[in-house]
Amino acid sequence: MQDDTSRRDLRPPPAIDVLGLAKLLAEGEPLLLIDIREPSERAICQLPNSQVLSMNDILRANHQLPKDQLLVIYCHYGIRSRMVVELLLQDGYGNVLNLDGGIDAWAERIDPQMPRY
Repeated sequence: MQDDTSRRDLRPPPAIDVLGLAKLLAEGEPLLLIDIREPSERAICQLPNSQVLSMNDILRANHQLPKDQLLVIYCHYGIRSRMVVELLLQDGYGNVLNLDGGIDAWAERIDPQMPRY
């Protein structure tokens, strides 16, 4: 029989879809939006008021992220940010979400004028 830890590892990390994020932002919820994409990707498009933190810095634990604030991590499609969320959860962050579908889903569903790549 597997213990709870083994089953938890099979579950996806906590996530929020773009509609949920848009609602939180519109309501002025305090959160930290973190863009982990490469500079060339950010040059194409980005979400307003995002903090830039490279995936490499997070992987090396070279970050100073608050543990008492909601963190929403995003990338292009939500794959890299999912890995980062998993890492942050392992590092003791409890209030962290992956932006499901990433900035591409945001451009498709929330801001159709945003350039896509």
